[in-house]
Amino acid sequence: ENQIVPASVAGGSGASLTSAGETLHQGLEALAQAALPIGAGLTGHLRLAWTWLPDAEYRGTRFSSVDPGVRVTGNRLPYAAEHVGSLTLGVSAPRWRAQVEGVYTDEMFTDDLNTVPVTANGQRGLIASHLVWNATANLYLTERLDLYATVKNLADKTYVVDMTRGLVPGSPRLVQAGFTARF
Repeated sequence: ENQIVPASVAGGSGASLTSAGETLHQGLEALAQAALPIGAGLTGHLRLAWTWLPDAEYRGTRFSSVDPGVRVTGNRLPYAAEHVGSLTLGVSAPRWRAQVEGVYTDEMFTDDLNTVPVTANGQRGLIASHLVWNATANLYLTERLDLYATVKNLADKTYVVDMTRGLVPGSPRLVQAGFTARF
């Protein structure tokens, strides 16, 4: 009845939130997991998560915050990707575990007008779909000490995640390592 959505800087509203009025969200979410016996002391696992949001639109009488004279009823809501999913594949043994994960986000509009070309100021337009790969590894040294390493955005891919303040890129490659000690 009264959804709050990101406002577009290009519309003069500032990088704040605004009322979208009545909206409709309909979709499906699914999760599937499977253990994969490999043998030789190894076990694999597979996990697939998927969200499908075919309907994410303005309902009722709604006019654009970017161009108040334009009716946007029926337009897709900003930042509402139709498909979002992840696929994880892992292998583990008694003393270690490793996995790789792919995270997919479908294209998204950034304003209520559903603008496709990116504007000169980078504050409106279609954000392209992107796939980001991550990996983790854990080594269990003792009952009290574990080592871990994580790499996010393995390919160091540049992609856009937001345009409310101009073109905002996603996280670059991030490598973290550490340990867990239990006393």
